[in-house]
Amino acid sequence: MKIPVILIKDNLDIKLKSDKYILDSNPKCYFQAMPYEKTIDLNDDTIYIIKKDELSGEIENKCLIVIGQPSEHIFDNNEVFYTTDCIDKYELFSKIALIFLHYNKWEEELNQVLKHSRSFNALFRVAREEFGNSMFMHDNDFYELACIDRTTKEASWGYDELSGKYYLPEEILNDFKVNKDYLFSMTTKGPSLFPATTFGYRIIYQNLWIEGEYKGRICINEVFRKFKDSDYFLLGFFTNIVIQGLEMPGYRLTSTQYSISRFLIGIIEDKNYGKMAMDSVLLKHGWAANDSYLCVCFFVNERDSHTHSVQYQCNRLESRFPHSCAFSYKDNIIMVLNITLAETTVTAFKSHIGVFLREGLVKAGISREFHNLNNIKYYYNQAICAFETGIKQQEAFWSYSFEDYVTDYILQNALEKFPAKMYVNEKILKLEEYDKNHSAGLFNTFKIYLENERNIAKTARELDIHRSTLLYRISKIEEITKLDIEDEQIRFELRLSFKLLEMERM
Repeated sequence: MKIPVILIKDNLDIKLKSDKYILDSNPKCYFQAMPYEKTIDLNDDTIYIIKKDELSGEIENKCLIVIGQPSEHIFDNNEVFYTTDCIDKYELFSKIALIFLHYNKWEEELNQVLKHSRSFNALFRVAREEFGNSMFMHDNDFYELACIDRTTKEASWGYDELSGKYYLPEEILNDFKVNKDYLFSMTTKGPSLFPATTFGYRIIYQNLWIEGEYKGRICINEVFRKFKDSDYFLLGFFTNIVIQGLEMPGYRLTSTQYSISRFLIGIIEDKNYGKMAMDSVLLKHGWAANDSYLCVCFFVNERDSHTHSVQYQCNRLESRFPHSCAFSYKDNIIMVLNITLAETTVTAFKSHIGVFLREGLVKAGISREFHNLNNIKYYYNQAICAFETGIKQQEAFWSYSFEDYVTDYILQNALEKFPAKMYVNEKILKLEEYDKNHSAGLFNTFKIYLENERNIAKTARELDIHRSTLLYRISKIEEITKLDIEDEQIRFELRLSFKLLEMERM
């Protein structure tokens, strides 16, 4: 194992100094150390242990551990550490050789565990001996993959009984979405330091990147001993071992829902699957094409994308709502719930989903219940339309059901082609004009009167006016409009007219 001088410095029982050392998460590393002799050829992969009086200007671009304080010019062209302790050159070499031997054995032990154990926890137990602190690793879904020596001082994790895994609690994840330190940490490559301001202790962490994709994170929490400068190098080395494990079949964590999610995306995108192929995929999950379903589209905010928490939300949805499949699609989350297998109702589902939406700070559009999975594309679009229509009218709501906005959606599309005055009955525009000149309130009275199915008592109460006043206004409305409101079709057109004007003026 090639190691940097900083690792030797942190493990020696004598003090090494350097006047120009700068901490580097990717330092130059060396295969061995040797006592300096004038007769040997110097190479770049060796650390040379040299006495101060053996130094010369001919030594350049080498790594030196000097016994005695060297002149300043030696630092200019070499990597130099020195000790002012009184120690024999060969004794110091023996101490350093034991450090090389120790880390060669550590590397071998890690590789043996990697090859034979197929356990991240086993790898972390071996690593724990070097880091001397609590350690854990989570995947990009924020599920814990390994954990060693967690204390009560550290943030606690939730437990998912269905999967048997620990996961990052949602309240912590929501804090991360607005935490500038955490958002920055999602972009880093190599070992980095997370400040103590969030959890009360510092964390050295390294993100797991495979082929440019974020796969998770390894964290070392400063709860037992203070961090050493060499911890950064060791974490980088250990992370490379872990990434090898992530790429080995025995370590991979696969989801049973992946095949069905790809299948559902295919249907949404108009791919033509035969009945046999559909039945085969659905059968693996106990689903049938003619079960009762609900499609929900969750509109993910930018903070979820930055924290890579979309897949985490998918996992939480599947855990909270059994017999569902949740997956990322076009920067949002789609969840298809099998109502038949879940033995629930649409009403019950809506009452439960509200809690999830508030916890996750996301909004959703909900389709109507449907009974043919081949038609999921239309119900996915229903969920999109419900959200887009509903949020314009009730921005503070967490969810929007298509059945509540069908009429509004139709009228909204109509208004995209023509302004409202091109559709509405011009007689009610005369009422508006009359109100402008006389402040009679006839326009609103007529609207409420029709909404209440021409119920005199109910309309008077809603307008908070006397019955005789209402009757006078109705008489005036009939005089101005000359409309036959006994005609059901006319009443329907008038209701639509009022609604179109209301929507256009929102």
